[in-house]
Amino acid sequence: MIAKHTALTFFPSLAFLGFVGTYWQLTEWYPTALPIFFGLAFVPLIIQAVVVLIAAAAVGVSSLRQEKHEERRPFCWHPFGILIPIGFLLLAPCWPLGGAIAARIPSMCYLVAGEDVTTSRTDSHGGNARFHMTFRGWGNPQQSAITHLHFVYTGKQRKIYDLNVNLPGMSGYYDEAYNVRFPVTPERVLEYVTRMDDFDPAEAEAIKNQIWKYVRQYADGVDLPPIERLDGPSERRRMAYSIFGPTVYPFAVMVESLPLLLISWLLARWYCRCRRAEP
Repeated sequence: MIAKHTALTFFPSLAFLGFVGTYWQLTEWYPTALPIFFGLAFVPLIIQAVVVLIAAAAVGVSSLRQEKHEERRPFCWHPFGILIPIGFLLLAPCWPLGGAIAARIPSMCYLVAGEDVTTSRTDSHGGNARFHMTFRGWGNPQQSAITHLHFVYTGKQRKIYDLNVNLPGMSGYYDEAYNVRFPVTPERVLEYVTRMDDFDPAEAEAIKNQIWKYVRQYADGVDLPPIERLDGPSERRRMAYSIFGPTVYPFAVMVESLPLLLISWLLARWYCRCRRAEP
């Protein structure tokens, strides 16, 4: 009997956590989603209370508090309703450990690096315009891979949209023409540079060479900067990895499962004793 009520207490809470995990990405965009999820955790408990009140009104509170032999006993609610909000709150203390586990798995980590090629043109702030390259992929210091490159030109007189490159296949496309793909070669990079602004041929060639050097380094995985945990802005050249909430969430639930099961068992024991069942 205790095993049955442990399961009836544990699995509804686990199912609710699974439901929340499906929409956890919303908390990254809308922080108000978090209190909404917490409010939803109380819905089963509220339904329980309504059902009990309706039953009490129909048959009388005294009959609900008696057993077959008319002996008085404590009134007991099944604990699954109260465990759902408890399970949601348990995410908070389990989150750091879940994050630590996720950070040790390379495929769970988001990796980013940036490189700049400075030009003689001016930007909107009066400084030197730059071709900023953002390299994205996955990994941590144990293992990593760069899968995408996005260019941003900061000059005042930019003339075309920015370039994207999928790595290591070197397939490129422009922001305004996602479906038009082409192989990225040094000649394509030079075309992108010369179309972006009025560079003289010598400078355009020098910019192209510097850009291509970075592209090949990250595509081939050679001469790369060190990989470090993202801990805020930094002036030094590095690759930074981080983990996002939707990635941490399933690991936090895994960490929480054991204490949640223990609480379910304790509540089930209380419920069975309250109902005068076998302990």
